[in-house]
Amino acid sequence: MDWLELLTDRSARRWLRRMEARLDSGWSALSTRPDVQQQFRAHLAAVADAVRCEDELVPRPEPVTPLVLLASHGFEVIREADRRGWKPPEREGDWTPDEWYGLRFLACYWLASELRRGPPMPSLIALAAPEERATLLGRGLPPPTEGEGRRRQA
Repeated sequence: MDWLELLTDRSARRWLRRMEARLDSGWSALSTRPDVQQQFRAHLAAVADAVRCEDELVPRPEPVTPLVLLASHGFEVIREADRRGWKPPEREGDWTPDEWYGLRFLACYWLASELRRGPPMPSLIALAAPEERATLLGRGLPPPTEGEGRRRQA
């Protein structure tokens, strides 16, 4: 990983953490609400597919890391949410399966946190046993294999 990738990953990680702080109540809802968890799993799959497609189909003069792609997707979600006047639910009980913007961004953050240089998992989730995280909230991106896509996370 060269210095430019290190800097862009650092910037992506910092931005993700700032935005994630706005959605603390979402992590609580994910830890207790099966209806929200089910919709979250759908968002995980959708984000993983969107980022994979962007990686494969969008030509770039310089390759970007998966962390930057996830942060970029999250940025677009938050930008559109802000444009429409969306505000994150303040309490765990305010989250519903229809909370599209919040769940989509949490899916971006979750997938980014599974990367080696990704942001840390929020303490509420990090305290859960690994098997609980996997069964309650779904799974993230599998580690890249040789020849998969145009780049690998170092």
